[in-house]
Amino acid sequence: MTLVARAQLDFVQQTLAEFTQRSSIMRPIALLQAQHVAIVVSLRAIGHVLKEVDADTTAKRQWLANQWLHWQTEPIFAHFIKPDRDNLLKEFRGFLDIRSGAFGSPAVVADPIMPTSVALHVDFNPDALLTTDGRKAVPLLREAVHFWDQCLKLAEQAFLTAA
Repeated sequence: MTLVARAQLDFVQQTLAEFTQRSSIMRPIALLQAQHVAIVVSLRAIGHVLKEVDADTTAKRQWLANQWLHWQTEPIFAHFIKPDRDNLLKEFRGFLDIRSGAFGSPAVVADPIMPTSVALHVDFNPDALLTTDGRKAVPLLREAVHFWDQCLKLAEQAFLTAA
């Protein structure tokens, strides 16, 4: 049985790999922003998908409710996954700041599909990316992926017997 939440985590891992790839080619800041938002939002949504889609029996829902009490107190969830998602979606804060040390000088590129007819392209150093509270973002993103991977392994095992 493959969990839908596992497929979502796979998407996060693929997007994170692309997002953190070092390259000598400048990338559109809009693409980097979209990848960042997709990663942060999807990391929080994994728990929702597990609950709303994968926990499709009473036994699975009960098991998940018991686990959730513990999972939401884990530091990576309580101090990164949830607040960073809330900052992005509820307060419209936490987007990538072009003035941060993660970006080189932007190049303005003519792009007729953009509303302003131009796009900003930048060199991007993911290792220099910081969260709104000044922590290195990429290690936290990787820790969050690891956290959900461990949680989903537990769920996959438990759901086999809770069907």
